[in-house]
Amino acid sequence: MQRPGSQTKTEERPKVIDIIAEGLSLVLVRPWLLSVPILLDLFYWVGIKIEPNALIDSLIRIVNDSKVENSAEVVKSLEEMTSADISQMIGFFSPTMLNQAPRDEIYQLVDRMVWTPSSAGLVLIVALGLFLVSALGAMAYGAPIGDAVLGRKRGLKQLARAIASAWGKFLLLIGLLIGGAIGVAVPLLIVAAIAGVGGVDLVPLYTTFAAFAVIFGIFLTPFVLDAIALIGAGPLDAIRFSLAIFRANKLQSIGLVLALLLIVLGLPPIARPLLSELPGVIIAVCAYALLVTGFIAASMLFFVDRMRKWRPELIQLPAPAPALDLSSQGETHS
Repeated sequence: MQRPGSQTKTEERPKVIDIIAEGLSLVLVRPWLLSVPILLDLFYWVGIKIEPNALIDSLIRIVNDSKVENSAEVVKSLEEMTSADISQMIGFFSPTMLNQAPRDEIYQLVDRMVWTPSSAGLVLIVALGLFLVSALGAMAYGAPIGDAVLGRKRGLKQLARAIASAWGKFLLLIGLLIGGAIGVAVPLLIVAAIAGVGGVDLVPLYTTFAAFAVIFGIFLTPFVLDAIALIGAGPLDAIRFSLAIFRANKLQSIGLVLALLLIVLGLPPIARPLLSELPGVIIAVCAYALLVTGFIAASMLFFVDRMRKWRPELIQLPAPAPALDLSSQGETHS
């Protein structure tokens, strides 16, 4: 089996800047690929607001009854969360512009409906439902982009089945990550409790460790969702493929991740002054959706190009080739 990155010295792979340009071009001629982030922003803009008051009240009662140290500060922090909007969870796994801006800075088109679930249990059920819908939205967003990258045409039923399958694999991936995190956290918390008896506070160290673990995870496995959406890889295979592509293309992979993070996290603060007026909201939402989707398409193009050099049997390209003509980018044929 050919290992990733085992190209001959005479071969040159597409440059990251060229792949980003191709990703943006691919999206420009397929504007329907922008539908998920635009619809999510529309929901956040005019949709229902869900307040978790019942859950917060239950937590406040638990804190007061337990008489923990600094309970007054904990209660005050909880009280500040009573007007939070858990409906924002619907965009947890997909890029949205308006979720990253303070609500009072966004032009108010209509008065949003407010729903306050009557019990803590109902709040948790709603939050879980929003989380599941968010994961489904991520796959409904990624699968059509993957089809466009591969030049793959599927009917609505085929696409729906592919999205459902990818959703299941994504949820399994999330479950494995949560299970792994719990498996690591439990012994660490036991150690922290023992150390706390001796007056040693390990929480700051653990917090720093967790932050670095998340950052390293983002940079070491940047193509996991690409593998699921593009080729239907299972969670473990998706992680393995992503790690292999990263190891063989470290600088290019890091460049892609940094570019995507710059757009996802850097563009909303820049566009925030536009959000106070109706035309500005429309322009900012559409521009953000276009740029983020283009960069995600570029990530998939990069993954496809590198995977075809390592595991070509996993990437089936119909004729004609997708927007980026991979066959003309230094690939040799036997």
